[in-house]
Amino acid sequence: MAEQDRNPMEQAALALYYHAAQMIKEGKTREQIERHLIHDKGVSPKTAKIMLDKLNESRVNVARQLGWRNAATGVFIIAAALIILFGVFSGERATGLLLAICILLLLGGGFLGIRGGMQIAGFYRADAQDKVKR
Repeated sequence: MAEQDRNPMEQAALALYYHAAQMIKEGKTREQIERHLIHDKGVSPKTAKIMLDKLNESRVNVARQLGWRNAATGVFIIAAALIILFGVFSGERATGLLLAICILLLLGGGFLGIRGGMQIAGFYRADAQDKVKR
């Protein structure tokens, strides 16, 4: 839906969401944002809580999507390193500098894969700081 297609109430609600998201980016705690929305913007406490819950849910979903991408990239890098390492196409095993490169690729791919798995499982999320600040 285009911005001009929204009615004024939808535009105002969207502006509040953007404002709350910007405050999250600035590192404000949940309580600070709720207090600001309630006292300065005139939002009811229940609505402020719902807004922040929905923003948090969006951040978790984005982190999960990034997790799938990180995990897939990690698996791809590991597969490429193993193909090079064991010489699937050339028939010769990697030695010397190529072996060192393969080991670095395996470590990097493993890191991405583990990080992606943690994001998918919810152990490594974009809202981890928010939980600490609560």
